[in-house]
Amino acid sequence: ANTGDMVAHAQGMLAWAKITPSVFPEGSDAFAGKTEALDTVWSDPAGFKKVTDAFIAESEKVVAAAKTGDRGKLGTALGGLGKNGCKACHDGYREKKK
Repeated sequence: ANTGDMVAHAQGMLAWAKITPSVFPEGSDAFAGKTEALDTVWSDPAGFKKVTDAFIAESEKVVAAAKTGDRGKLGTALGGLGKNGCKACHDGYREKKK
Protein backbone atom coordinates (compact mmCIF):
# COMPACT_ATOMS: atom_id res chain seq x y z
CA ALA A 1 0.00 0.00 0.00
CA ASN A 2 1.18 3.50 -0.68
CA THR A 3 1.41 6.25 1.91
CA GLY A 4 -1.92 7.76 0.82
CA ASP A 5 -3.68 4.45 1.37
CA MET A 6 -2.08 4.02 4.79
CA VAL A 7 -3.12 7.53 5.81
CA ALA A 8 -6.69 7.00 4.60
CA HIS A 9 -7.04 3.76 6.58
CA ALA A 10 -5.46 5.34 9.67
CA GLN A 11 -7.81 8.33 9.45
CA GLY A 12 -10.75 5.91 9.19
CA MET A 13 -9.63 4.20 12.40
CA LEU A 14 -9.29 7.57 14.12
CA ALA A 15 -12.81 8.56 13.02
CA TRP A 16 -14.12 5.28 14.45
CA ALA A 17 -12.20 5.84 17.68
CA LYS A 18 -13.67 9.31 18.07
CA ILE A 19 -17.28 8.09 17.84
CA THR A 20 -16.79 5.06 20.10
CA PRO A 21 -17.54 6.93 23.36
CA SER A 22 -20.95 8.00 22.03
CA VAL A 23 -21.96 4.60 20.65
CA PHE A 24 -22.88 3.27 24.10
CA PRO A 25 -25.29 5.83 25.61
CA GLU A 26 -26.99 5.19 28.93
CA GLY A 27 -29.86 2.77 28.40
CA SER A 28 -28.20 0.91 25.52
CA ASP A 29 -27.02 -1.96 27.71
CA ALA A 30 -28.13 -5.59 27.48
CA PHE A 31 -31.62 -4.66 28.69
CA ALA A 32 -32.12 -2.78 25.42
CA GLY A 33 -31.30 -5.81 23.28
CA LYS A 34 -28.50 -8.12 22.18
CA THR A 35 -25.05 -6.63 22.62
CA GLU A 36 -21.50 -7.91 23.01
CA ALA A 37 -20.77 -5.01 25.34
CA LEU A 38 -20.36 -5.97 28.98
CA ASP A 39 -22.27 -4.12 31.68
CA THR A 40 -18.93 -2.60 32.74
CA VAL A 41 -19.33 -0.11 29.86
CA TRP A 42 -22.11 1.48 31.92
CA SER A 43 -21.16 0.47 35.48
CA ASP A 44 -17.55 1.71 35.09
CA PRO A 45 -17.85 4.88 32.99
CA ALA A 46 -14.50 6.24 34.19
CA GLY A 47 -12.70 3.05 33.15
CA PHE A 48 -14.53 2.95 29.83
CA LYS A 49 -13.59 6.59 29.19
CA LYS A 50 -9.97 5.75 29.95
CA VAL A 51 -9.87 3.00 27.32
CA THR A 52 -11.77 5.02 24.72
CA ASP A 53 -9.42 7.97 25.32
CA ALA A 54 -6.50 5.57 24.77
CA PHE A 55 -8.16 4.28 21.57
CA ILE A 56 -8.32 7.85 20.27
CA ALA A 57 -4.77 8.75 21.33
CA GLU A 58 -3.29 5.57 19.85
CA SER A 59 -5.25 6.09 16.63
CA GLU A 60 -3.79 9.61 16.38
CA LYS A 61 -0.31 8.07 16.66
CA VAL A 62 -1.18 5.68 13.81
CA VAL A 63 -2.24 8.61 11.60
CA ALA A 64 0.99 10.47 12.38
CA ALA A 65 3.08 7.38 11.65
CA ALA A 66 1.20 6.68 8.42
CA LYS A 67 1.89 10.21 7.22
CA THR A 68 5.64 9.57 7.50
CA GLY A 69 5.39 6.64 5.10
CA ASP A 70 7.78 4.72 7.37
CA ARG A 71 6.43 1.17 7.71
CA GLY A 72 8.49 0.59 10.84
CA LYS A 73 6.94 3.57 12.60
CA LEU A 74 3.52 2.51 11.38
CA GLY A 75 4.03 -1.01 12.71
CA THR A 76 5.06 0.32 16.11
CA ALA A 77 2.04 2.63 16.22
CA LEU A 78 -0.30 -0.19 15.20
CA GLY A 79 1.15 -2.35 17.98
CA GLY A 80 0.36 0.38 20.50
CA LEU A 81 -3.15 0.74 19.12
CA GLY A 82 -3.75 -3.00 19.35
CA LYS A 83 -2.51 -3.28 22.92
CA ASN A 84 -3.64 -0.01 24.51
CA GLY A 85 -6.73 0.68 22.43
CA CYS A 86 -8.39 -2.39 20.97
CA LYS A 87 -7.27 -5.10 23.42
CA ALA A 88 -7.69 -2.92 26.51
CA CYS A 89 -11.29 -2.19 25.61
CA HIS A 90 -12.19 -5.69 24.45
CA ASP A 91 -10.62 -7.31 27.54
CA GLY A 92 -12.70 -5.35 30.04
CA TYR A 93 -15.72 -4.10 28.16
CA ARG A 94 -16.63 -6.68 25.52
CA GLU A 95 -18.01 -10.18 25.81
CA LYS A 96 -15.37 -12.82 25.09
CA LYS A 97 -15.72 -14.54 21.71
CA LYS A 98 -16.48 -18.21 22.02
